[in-house]
Amino acid sequence: ATGRYHSVPSLCNAYDVSVQVEKNINRGGFINQAQSLNLDLILSISCGQKLKSELLSIPTEGAINLHGSLLPKYRGRAPAFWVLYHDERYSGVTAHYMNDEFDGGDIICQRRFPIADHDTMHDVYNKITQTGADIASDVIEQVRTGNVSAQSSPAAEGEYRSLPDAADRNEFYRRGNRFR
Repeated sequence: ATGRYHSVPSLCNAYDVSVQVEKNINRGGFINQAQSLNLDLILSISCGQKLKSELLSIPTEGAINLHGSLLPKYRGRAPAFWVLYHDERYSGVTAHYMNDEFDGGDIICQRRFPIADHDTMHDVYNKITQTGADIASDVIEQVRTGNVSAQSSPAAEGEYRSLPDAADRNEFYRRGNRFR
């Protein structure tokens, strides 16, 4: 199924699901709008904002995030950077329920992909996008049919990563990695 959807809007359009970009998802007006929609599901993809519990509690089927690593490893920001930085041979995408902890909710599914020696951060992001599109489609179908199964996340085994700073980026290059 990889290749069917190349963006969040294309996936949503295929399933007749509305999509909206919001600068502050915890804004009262946005929360009121979300409450008025009688949402079944929030599907978070590449969201740089933390959803507060008030928003997470709205959808009847929960809020699910797609994260670009094999959680609990590389929780947080820029997972494609960190997997290359740490010379991982594999990475992947995790679908998990969202809770008050960044990337710490129960895991629904994970899919992994290999990282080649010559892969750049751009290459890893492309693999995340392709893998994530397939997982998003599958998770939506699981929610639709009521067949979602989740396992507790061993979040304590992972480590939260923030955006890399200048020293991290310099070390990234020194280790032979590239952004493109």
